[in-house]
Amino acid sequence: MNDDILTCPVCLEIDTPSYQCRNGHIVCGGCLDRLTVQPERFRCCPTCRVAYGRDRIRCLVAEAFVESRRLESDHEGGGAAAPAVVSGAISSQQQASQAAAAVRILRRAERVSRVYQIVADVIGGVYIHDGETTSERRKKRLPYGSYVQITEVITIEVEAATESIVGSNNGNTGSTRRRRGLVRGRLDAALGEGWISIREAGTGGKVFALQIEPATYMITAPSVSVTSGLTLDSAHLQGVDGSIRAGECVDIVTLHHMPKQGDRVRGKLATGGWITLLDGLNGRELACPFRRGVYCTISKSTEITTSVRREVVGMRRLEAGQCLNITNTVYDAEDGCVRGNIKSTSGGGYVSLMDKTDWRVYVQYLPLGAYQVQQAHGETLLSVHNSADGASTVSGGGSTRLKPVPAGSYVEVVQITYIDKESVVRGKLLSGGWVNLLDTAAGIIYAAPVPLGVYITTDESIVVETRPADTSASGDDGEQKEAAANGASEQHAANNNNQMVRKLKKYAAFEVTECHFLRAQKTVRARLATGGFITLINAEGGRAKPIMVGAWHTTRDYSVVHRSVKMGTEVQRIPAGIVDIVETRYLERDGHIRGRLASGGWMSLVNVKENVGYAKQVERRRSLVSTSAVDSRYDPGT
Repeated sequence: MNDDILTCPVCLEIDTPSYQCRNGHIVCGGCLDRLTVQPERFRCCPTCRVAYGRDRIRCLVAEAFVESRRLESDHEGGGAAAPAVVSGAISSQQQASQAAAAVRILRRAERVSRVYQIVADVIGGVYIHDGETTSERRKKRLPYGSYVQITEVITIEVEAATESIVGSNNGNTGSTRRRRGLVRGRLDAALGEGWISIREAGTGGKVFALQIEPATYMITAPSVSVTSGLTLDSAHLQGVDGSIRAGECVDIVTLHHMPKQGDRVRGKLATGGWITLLDGLNGRELACPFRRGVYCTISKSTEITTSVRREVVGMRRLEAGQCLNITNTVYDAEDGCVRGNIKSTSGGGYVSLMDKTDWRVYVQYLPLGAYQVQQAHGETLLSVHNSADGASTVSGGGSTRLKPVPAGSYVEVVQITYIDKESVVRGKLLSGGWVNLLDTAAGIIYAAPVPLGVYITTDESIVVETRPADTSASGDDGEQKEAAANGASEQHAANNNNQMVRKLKKYAAFEVTECHFLRAQKTVRARLATGGFITLINAEGGRAKPIMVGAWHTTRDYSVVHRSVKMGTEVQRIPAGIVDIVETRYLERDGHIRGRLASGGWMSLVNVKENVGYAKQVERRRSLVSTSAVDSRYDPGT
């Protein structure tokens, strides 16, 4: 079957579930959700413009074909070991044949249009090769944090490093050749011709680049311009001034990297038009995604419905503390609600992630990025398993592939899934393998994410830089030697572009939107909401302390609750007492640290500029965030 027939015309991806219009044109389930909640003129097939009916028509033939290709790819690229061959026991002809077969293409996948970010930090990033295989000539290196546009993906098989074995018959020491699958991507012509490694094939392989996926985004910049075309000089479309204001939500169906226009990542709206999502030059996010992954209910009663529209009769209700696998998100503009599609293994249906009418959140996202291993039940080691559904024991076992991770250390998590049958949340490591993060049934936290939100500096000063890599730190001796042998001067030139923006003084407040652990530098780097990156944790420890979510006690007779994070429309006034804060934000211009209430709305917790506290924390939430305390040298209640 031709890839073009299976490709969704909206997001240009081949995905399941697949649906079709009355004329047989295919669209993926995620894009159909986004189309059916748009105004009526958009609720039609993007190919032939025929209107979609109330009943959705599945395309089971297309789904079966896509799934068979995925299973074939996973089976072929699973890294199975080749038969052991004793050294010196093969002929020269056999050696020549094995050398020719050292790299071979397993499967050429569909054409794609995806944006990836380089996440491999050891020796500074990934190499660009002239051809599809890693044996081709190296052209240059893409540094950690770079964005790239991928137009084609293939799966190849390469020969991994040999290892010593003992022959079963004569006891002689020999060698065995193990082969592994490798997913490779072709770069867009804007970056020059070439191929890079994206990840190892199979569920537990290493990851070199992560896709920035289409999703529902909330605008976090004061405003973003909407243009008719991909380029910045295209005509403006939406509104009088051609822009979307902060706090508005939009559905993004495809993304594109613009290296020659400020290193921007642009997103196409489901309703038409393009906006800028990321500014690579200063490291600023202009919109924040509602990503697919694992969400945990925080509302006492969360309703699950059968349809993406919220007014549909509910299927069931979930109590607080339940985990769900969300496969895609969609914004219902008429309802003002962001909805998530629940994976069938988690029961299926749709759940409200956030209600924009009162800014209430029903579930909380388990973020990707830096996690710190906790000591659980006296265990000081966290085992790494081959696959997400491997043995859940913490004390090791047959599924353990990599060395255990000691308590107190940091790991980089690039994917999270919830195993319903075991009530365990597992995370995939950047270096390969899966670890337990949370046992919801037993209430055990094995690893906690480095908190996001507002921090207070404890160092005398922290340098804000334009690039995600930490140029002031270095890896261990082995990594430094490897970098030197593979063109460290090139990486040094790339690091020279990492310029200092400003310095954060002691006790200054700032907002963090994402954190990542750089294994080579042994540091945790954080992206600031205002743009730029800092080293949040280094070898000496944390350089700032978070303002944690959880229970806060208001210290005034009453507290004003506003509709949005900015102090605009007043919703209500609440008397002194305990409030549940689920998110913190920092308004740098006003100096206010703001907290989102679980019941909806925002209130001020601290005025940093005037050193005035409106509430004091009484309990920190441990279920989803780190247990670090607010620095005793800065009391938000004073």
